[in-house]
Amino acid sequence: MANLQYSSELLDEVLFRSGEPTDGTSDFEASALRLLNRAYKGIWSGGAELDPNVHETWWWLRSTAEGTITVLPRQTGTATVNNNSTTVTLAAAQTPTIQNYRIKFADIADVFLVPTHTAGGTAVVLDSVYTDATGSKTWEAFLTDYALPSDLLSLTGPLRIARDGVDEIKLLGESEFQRLYPMRNLDWGTPTAFCFVAERTIRFNKAGRQNDDEYVRVDFSYTDTPSDLTDSGTQEPVVPLQYRYILSDWATAMLFADKDDDRAAYFFQSARGGIAAMAKEHRRRLGRSGRDFGRIATRYNPVLRNELRTASGIVLE
Repeated sequence: MANLQYSSELLDEVLFRSGEPTDGTSDFEASALRLLNRAYKGIWSGGAELDPNVHETWWWLRSTAEGTITVLPRQTGTATVNNNSTTVTLAAAQTPTIQNYRIKFADIADVFLVPTHTAGGTAVVLDSVYTDATGSKTWEAFLTDYALPSDLLSLTGPLRIARDGVDEIKLLGESEFQRLYPMRNLDWGTPTAFCFVAERTIRFNKAGRQNDDEYVRVDFSYTDTPSDLTDSGTQEPVVPLQYRYILSDWATAMLFADKDDDRAAYFFQSARGGIAAMAKEHRRRLGRSGRDFGRIATRYNPVLRNELRTASGIVLE
């Protein structure tokens, strides 16, 4: 079946090795494509489903494009608030919109979410009733939550930033983040930490710059979520060509298992061997990067090395 470059070739390989026709008449063709995609997802998601010793963030999944977030500045103003009401009236029309912003009012610790506001309007709806006395209050609004790309599978490193001496924004678990940065302490500034609040949504501990024309750029690298395979003569899986046979072996094994054919065990074993080899090559590739790549490490010889030591024997480099 050619060299398994395209998804249609992989599908035909699965059918052929399972004793099925490849001309579109097989009753198992739809099942074979479904199992091929299950194998594909099992590999690009890390490989642990096939081999528990393999759980990789594959280098070949890395997006060719950098991800970017623009952290928006805070917004401020005055508003009329009403006790036990979700309706707030801004003193002046607000542009841009503060929909999905967190809003804080003077002299009250509670922080509210704004689910509804139209740019250029004065009507604001809070996510819960206002809990303090009716009156006129100054307010600050901050956008804390940002969506990551819809095809993001995982981040491959820290978020990068170049502002106020901050180079990286550290990732924290949500419970630790909430403990260190409770919403009542939310303030403007350059973010230094973030957490995931949904699969592809993150929250910063600082909510942008003070002035309404100051924006902050954040960069990040990530791995893509691949699209499903189809019976196509032009679609290529993102798995490197030399390892695409793993897809065929694994899907064939599952199809044989559906047929109660004892040849399934052989193909499962072949697929496991393939993914272990791919993981080993992946780790070797990553290990060859960095400052020591291509460097010859000489064997340590204490006779040839004149070491400086302290009185207690500690080596001074």
